Amino acid sequence: MKEKLGSLELGRFIAASLVVISHVAPTVNNYAAGLDQKILPHFDTGPLGVAYFFVLSGFVMASNHAQDFGRLTAMPQFLWRRACRIYPMFWLAMIFPIYCQFAVLKPAGIAQLLSLIPIGTSELLPPAWTLRYEVAFYLVFSLCLLPYIGRPLLALWMIIVLWTWSPCGVLRHILPSPPGILTYLANSPADHFFNFDEFYFFAGILAGLAFVNFALPRRAALALLACSTAGFLIGLHHIAWGAEYGSPDVMTAMGLVMGCLMLSLAQLERSRALNIGPYAQKLGAVSYPLYILHWSLFWVAQSAMPHLQLHTPGLIALFIAFTAVIFVASSAAAVLVDQPLQRWLRGVGRKQERSAFLKKSAQKTFTNPGL
Repeated sequence: MKEKLGSLELGRFIAASLVVISHVAPTVNNYAAGLDQKILPHFDTGPLGVAYFFVLSGFVMASNHAQDFGRLTAMPQFLWRRACRIYPMFWLAMIFPIYCQFAVLKPAGIAQLLSLIPIGTSELLPPAWTLRYEVAFYLVFSLCLLPYIGRPLLALWMIIVLWTWSPCGVLRHILPSPPGILTYLANSPADHFFNFDEFYFFAGILAGLAFVNFALPRRAALALLACSTAGFLIGLHHIAWGAEYGSPDVMTAMGLVMGCLMLSLAQLERSRALNIGPYAQKLGAVSYPLYILHWSLFWVAQSAMPHLQLHTPGLIALFIAFTAVIFVASSAAAVLVDQPLQRWLRGVGRKQERSAFLKKSAQKTFTNPGL
């Protein structure tokens, strides 16, 4: 399944918008004349948006690449496509921050920032920390596509993370305490591969595989949608209405709830019971530039603007202006840079794949001239 579902794309855009707004509000409040003038002082839904992105990544990777498990050539193709998706727009977003901090940055530090190696570091763009988890997920998931060892590796990865963090205490009654090496890996600088954030990716993977392998009747999909929506609303209380990630137990529950939400909406869309509309895909295309560019635009604005002392009306006007500029600039970047560049890079990848296939076929013909 490699179709783009409108429900997922619309959800992607909403999640990116929640992250952006939760960052715009405190940035604008830096220009407040007093503490009593601040707007949206407690609005923070960034963690909820990030959690959705993680679950969505697992869902999309599992559903789009379900047929690639066991194919040796799938791994390089997968990694190339993921690199085309993440790095070009991220590098564009990093230009101005690196320019501003170039005098204090060392070449090794710049390389670490731009490579998104899954190791904890001090980010110039705060949203980049999530991309390091995405890269770690893509690296492990690519290994899970390998023949023979791929599926067992995926199961082993899930077991290790579950064993290490033991959500809901269930595994504590089944398995002994995890060995020290697992505890060390889960708390090391390279914890991106074994952190409890993986619960979100796992929930998405399970939902994506369920979408590919099972077709729910319409009533069952509606029932799942109702139950998952109720669970989502109940769970919001435990993550401070989107401002926190919660404990591993809560993260596991919320990940599964969001996975079920995606699954139910995708099933309804596939059965034509739900029609989101063509604009959802366009909004989804803007989501990643919106997510990664907005903080770079903060850098530009704060370096150009004087230090204002604004009262509430002025802060509201500045908030609207900041938000509008971010959405317009991100939309332009998506249409003019991100999408054309992705199409070109993927075309290059397809040409290389075709060239390698023809070369391999020619070698077989040469070594077996009788065929």
